[in-house]
Amino acid sequence: MTSFSRIHHLLERQAAHAPDAIALTTALTGDITYAEWLRAANEATATLRDAGVKPGHRVMLVAENSVALAVALMATSLLDAWSVPVNARLSVAEIGRIRDHARPAATLFTHSVSTAANNHAQAAGTRELILAGEPAMLESRPDTVAEPGTATAGQIATLLYTTGTTGDPKGVMLTHANLIYGGQTSAAHREITAADHIYGVLPLTHVFGLSSAFMAALAVGACLELVPRFDAAVTFAALQSRVSVFPAVPQMHALLMAHASQSGLKKLHAERLRYISSGGAPLDLAWKQKVESFFGLSLFNGYGM
Repeated sequence: MTSFSRIHHLLERQAAHAPDAIALTTALTGDITYAEWLRAANEATATLRDAGVKPGHRVMLVAENSVALAVALMATSLLDAWSVPVNARLSVAEIGRIRDHARPAATLFTHSVSTAANNHAQAAGTRELILAGEPAMLESRPDTVAEPGTATAGQIATLLYTTGTTGDPKGVMLTHANLIYGGQTSAAHREITAADHIYGVLPLTHVFGLSSAFMAALAVGACLELVPRFDAAVTFAALQSRVSVFPAVPQMHALLMAHASQSGLKKLHAERLRYISSGGAPLDLAWKQKVESFFGLSLFNGYGM
């Protein structure tokens, strides 16, 4: 595996190697090439810098899956800032606790794809910006203290907060090396290539979606379809027509099977689909076998340590 010191170096490599390859696709923006993604990330970096964000600052991303989120993740890396991805569906109080702990110099809201993010943005002093054709809102507080940088892959790239089921949410510091290794390893084990189309409905604000979908696609130059919210009918149609890699949680598989049953179908017939996985929750053997029968594929499971 090639060595990189920043996650945006993966994007720069893909943009140089295959600039016109489709990197991201969404219902709102359509297709975004690797060159367009890098250009948007550089523009967003300049915007964040003008807003007072410096290397070592935290940038909070109150988001659901979107092009704006993907651009912001790369922009913070380009700026040597820390991204703090937060699910927009959290309550005001939950986001407030994370904000108080992370002390972000700026907060970005993906309001155009998320009603929840829009509601949070309305309570803040924001201004609109456009990221690869997708609007987002930005609030800046540049008077916060920046963390010292290390100029190595060991520098923090992302601060991910746990759900707080056993207490207050805890900020997990993931370095650039952590994320790059996770993406490269996920792609290698799943044999993901640039020809794959990954269905990205797992939230990128969670390590499962961030590592197994986002970073894996970036590592090899695959196409990542970003979906803000799971819908069984929409996902079923996508799996039938274009998706080759589908990482999901058990409840998504259950809802897909229920949708198929309501349509009088016992199995999913999808010519391109070749890899399915389950994570984020326990999976018993009987359920695994049921899912495998429905998809006609082996179900790979990853949960816990």
